[in-house]
Amino acid sequence: MELTLAEFLTGLFSLIFIIISIFVGLKITRKYSEHKNIEFLLVGITWIGIVFPWFPSAITLLLVIFTDILLSPETRFILGFGFLPAFLVIWLVAFTEITYKEIQKKLLIIATVVCAILQVTFIALVFIDPSLIGMQVGLFHGTFTLFTRIYLLSILLTFFITGIIFARKSVKLGDPEIKLRGKFLFLAFTFYTAGAILETLLPFTALTAVLIRLIMILSAFAFYFAFILPETIKKILIKETSVDEISS
Repeated sequence: MELTLAEFLTGLFSLIFIIISIFVGLKITRKYSEHKNIEFLLVGITWIGIVFPWFPSAITLLLVIFTDILLSPETRFILGFGFLPAFLVIWLVAFTEITYKEIQKKLLIIATVVCAILQVTFIALVFIDPSLIGMQVGLFHGTFTLFTRIYLLSILLTFFITGIIFARKSVKLGDPEIKLRGKFLFLAFTFYTAGAILETLLPFTALTAVLIRLIMILSAFAFYFAFILPETIKKILIKETSVDEISS
């Protein structure tokens, strides 16, 4: 099966993005065993979870290259989007553990109920009739129904808003290293949200395929630096920040 340039680049850069993101997520989760801080375990799992929408494209590329088997629409929808509410709950556990500990239990009960309803509804609709979720257009692109757009937008906005709140609270703290983490978190969630939105707005071309996934790759690196920053870079950035603050 021959692929167009746009299809090949979509699959290739999706695969690169996923490999980088899995590496980032696993590296962050490993810090849990070092520091015994549940935050690292939760945010590492979260990052791997929120790149699931790009898994079908990467897997499709490998299937086209090595086999004659293709993913069914049901598999694509469930793999790519069916488990996002579960990962959102995991992220909200980490978010409330750090920011809103006093009302954590109430927020998580509400979030868990809403996310469970969304996830069950989404998966049920896939099995009832995949066209209720969307239509596949070619191997790597598709269109979504109003329900799916609302479903994805609500999850995306929740990730973005809570991520920005998390970042702002970190920046406001006095510790230079935590401030730096907040700045990288701001970049990570901004790049991720921008890439996800552009994915739905821009036409499907080779250029947009590469551009969007490069933005997503930048988000993965920013997320990595927010939690695992090499000492040399940390010292340079913290020193530059201190000099700027003194100058101002």
